[in-house]
Amino acid sequence: MRANSIFLVVASYLSIFIGGMNARVLAEDQPADDLTAVNQHAATGTKVEPVGKRASPTESRLAFELLLAEMASKHGYGLEQGQRVRRIAPPFPEARVTYCNPALPLEMKANPNVTVGVWFVWDGEKLRQRGMTIGAAYRLKDIIQYGIKINPHEIEGPKEFLEHHLEGDWVIRSVVEEEHFLQELENILQKEFDLPVRLAFAKRVREVYVAKGKYHFASVTRNENDAGPDKTGNVTNDRIEIYGSERSSLGGGASGELKDFLSWVESWINVSIVDEVSEPPAKEITWHSNQPRLTISGSHNSELVLKNITDQTGITFTKDLRVVRRLLIEPLE
Repeated sequence: MRANSIFLVVASYLSIFIGGMNARVLAEDQPADDLTAVNQHAATGTKVEPVGKRASPTESRLAFELLLAEMASKHGYGLEQGQRVRRIAPPFPEARVTYCNPALPLEMKANPNVTVGVWFVWDGEKLRQRGMTIGAAYRLKDIIQYGIKINPHEIEGPKEFLEHHLEGDWVIRSVVEEEHFLQELENILQKEFDLPVRLAFAKRVREVYVAKGKYHFASVTRNENDAGPDKTGNVTNDRIEIYGSERSSLGGGASGELKDFLSWVESWINVSIVDEVSEPPAKEITWHSNQPRLTISGSHNSELVLKNITDQTGITFTKDLRVVRRLLIEPLE
């Protein structure tokens, strides 16, 4: 995580619910309830206390749903028919300021100069929040990843392009065609940021790991603080631990087929994996990525991580050169 940026990715309803616990609705000079109090604080920077009862979670969710609907219908946050992506540049409408204010750290609420960018998804009817960045705008590689669900190592280009900060809010259609999304994003970059780039997929020869062998599960000794099913091995799905130098109870996880698991590992080690496993698991598997509490050398080391996976699955990983697809970010000539 970058030191100058707090990056939050939350499900829309969770975000609305958490924010709503401190949200308020508009009223006259004297705030009648909690929703009114925060709205006045967002507009004036002066903290005021409500005289009425605290809004219920249901009322808060409804208030935030109404703010999102207003942003979509009146302030350009709803995409037009056939549109895949849109950037909303600051200054932002009052509805958006009110929506975001409860999510900000207390010391940032009264600072009008703090950079806040929000990533929304539009499904054709409703607007939903998917993430927020505080302290620094989203980077170009972030927007590409969110738009077409691509791993970071599959995007190649000069660092000044990949890391280029794109100030504003971003609305991305929930389902997009890669080519059309990239065309629209390319136009935004050229016209709104004066960034002369071309975005296109191409085939390139790159060093990858090739997964081979027959899958057979062997569980590792569970840590006392491990989350999940009991430690006796009596679990419905095989649970594979993704880790490098040491284990941790922190981190994420999921369930799925082998291809889904290998894609998750790709993101963890930032290297492509080609699936040539002769006998994959007969059922879905579960995995847990072990995120250390502190930055520990080796947590994402590819050799360590893949050895640990081999010990648990019997699948071997060898380096090879293969033709793979890459998204190229190139300067216009």
